[in-house]
Amino acid sequence: MRSAVIRSHTGSYPSDTAFHIAILIPAILLCAFTLIYPALLALHTSLAGPGGTVSLNYYSRVVTDKLFLASLTRTIIFAAIAVFLEFVLGFAMALLMVMPLRGRSFFRTSLLVPWVLPPAVIGLAWRWIFYEDYGIVNDLILRMGIAESPIPFLRQPHWAFATVVFTDMWKTAPFVAIILLAGLSVIPQELYEAAAIDGAGRVRRFSLITLPMLTPYILTALLFRSVHTLGIFDLVWVLTGGGPSSSTEMLSLYITKQTFRFLNVGYGAALSVTMFVITIAVAVIFSFLSRRRF
Repeated sequence: MRSAVIRSHTGSYPSDTAFHIAILIPAILLCAFTLIYPALLALHTSLAGPGGTVSLNYYSRVVTDKLFLASLTRTIIFAAIAVFLEFVLGFAMALLMVMPLRGRSFFRTSLLVPWVLPPAVIGLAWRWIFYEDYGIVNDLILRMGIAESPIPFLRQPHWAFATVVFTDMWKTAPFVAIILLAGLSVIPQELYEAAAIDGAGRVRRFSLITLPMLTPYILTALLFRSVHTLGIFDLVWVLTGGGPSSSTEMLSLYITKQTFRFLNVGYGAALSVTMFVITIAVAVIFSFLSRRRF
């Protein structure tokens, strides 16, 4: 009797599959209009030739463009350095937050402030902080006697590149910390207690328990940060504008300059498609590593 009542009650409702499809339709339509359609339009524009024909001339130009190769190399170097430093700092912050310290809740909450702030706001703020004439950093350096003259953080190529790396690390290291903190929170404490009873020290417990169980979270954090860093734009645009001497001109800035400043729309579309393929390749590599590991 009870099973019959349940069947008659649930039979009036749509199936789970139909319900799931129904609630996904708005998100699918939004992605189609904001992601899929622009991507297809960029691909179509990049293949457009004279008289409506299909041509690969723009892609041939991509391969031989020294400025593109320079910006791509610069972007890869920036991504490698920034993601590594963000991971190290984020890992240290996650280990600190998991400890039973006083004020831990306040620290966790305040940690999210740099991440939630808009990149343009952060870029403008740090631009004033690193300003050569009246920036806070140079003022402290001169007062402490570290240097005799202000350091040109935003006017010298190497300093400008380092400034962009530092600013990006300051903003996104909390994001890495939150992901790693989620992984640290689910590791059973019994494993550490059993290892301690067996005589394992902190280093051995970290290498045998923490790192292996944290690996999927590490790969997830590295994937998100690598993909995002390869496409960084607004922070660099506001902070340095790609200068000085194109020392901080990442691939996204180069694409923007070609498309909107020089009005090379077809070539800019080809550059965008190339950047998309590179980003997908990075995501596939991390996905392969994750599946191979687990």
